[in-house]
Amino acid sequence: MLAEQAATWTATDPREIYRHYQSYFRLPTQPDPLPALLDVNLRTYLPEDLLVKVDRMSMAASLEARSPFLDHVLVEFANTLPLELKLRGKVGKWILREWVSDYLPPALFQRPKHGFGVPIGQWFRSSLRDYLCEHLLSADAHYRAYLQSSSVTAMVEQHLSGQADHAHRLWAVLSFEIWLRLFIQSSGSGTEG
Repeated sequence: MLAEQAATWTATDPREIYRHYQSYFRLPTQPDPLPALLDVNLRTYLPEDLLVKVDRMSMAASLEARSPFLDHVLVEFANTLPLELKLRGKVGKWILREWVSDYLPPALFQRPKHGFGVPIGQWFRSSLRDYLCEHLLSADAHYRAYLQSSSVTAMVEQHLSGQADHAHRLWAVLSFEIWLRLFIQSSGSGTEG
């Protein structure tokens, strides 16, 4: 199981993680790499990200979630379907959409996807505002040894004022800063700055 493998990986040797994922990306010499990429998605993103989120959130709400489209017989059948039944232009799950179109309202097929995103941009402007500023606007922030602090400061100010949405960039810098504090500062081997 992947979780058992991940538990043995160490932060000091990322080569183990690289080797694990590298095997997924050895694409066959077919004219269209999409089937292999769909397989990678099925074997990595789905079990390591989406299903974990569904499981955690449903358990947090005392619910038992089911994923009927992940029944192994149905997945095996779907893997035998030709690509043109799975994807038409930019429309994914084409055959499924055709099958249920007589039973569901058309509006369901026209709305945008709703992912598992969290409103981190809103949180940075409200409940996490002080935390964000304390970590990224601090004169002794460790990221300053690696990134231009004036650019980070500008992103924070633009985001907080509502001029721009830098939520994902700020999340990355904040995560980097926390990582530096935990692993570089605590080891004493990092650059103070």
